[in-house]
Amino acid sequence: MTTHVVVGAVAVLPLVGGSERYVYRGGHVGSEFTPEGIAHAVSAGLVEDVEDVEDVEDVAERLELERQVREAEAAADFDARVYAAAEKLVAEREAEFDARVLAAAEKLVAVGTSAETPTAATAKASPPKTAGK
Repeated sequence: MTTHVVVGAVAVLPLVGGSERYVYRGGHVGSEFTPEGIAHAVSAGLVEDVEDVEDVEDVAERLELERQVREAEAAADFDARVYAAAEKLVAEREAEFDARVLAAAEKLVAVGTSAETPTAATAKASPPKTAGK
């Protein structure tokens, strides 16, 4: 006996009584649905034919594995986006730090070359004066 299982996210299938029903991934599609509606869902790839209960279990297992793969891919994508954002932030902070260090170095160079402040060479050549001598 052939039965059917929804393999898409959802299938909207017409009922024999005239209304429609949403059947979600992994859901069983039985005789309450019209044969035309089932055939259309099969041709659209939303529903698969299965021969017996073991096939239904195989489809359910495959759908669960696919769900796990999608979740893992989404998590990896999220991790990659977080990593990229962190790298960008680190680069921006390094650039800010480099600019501050450069400004401080330029300031030190400007102060160090003024006539009032001894340079590193003259500071080594003449020992510091002490108050008692």
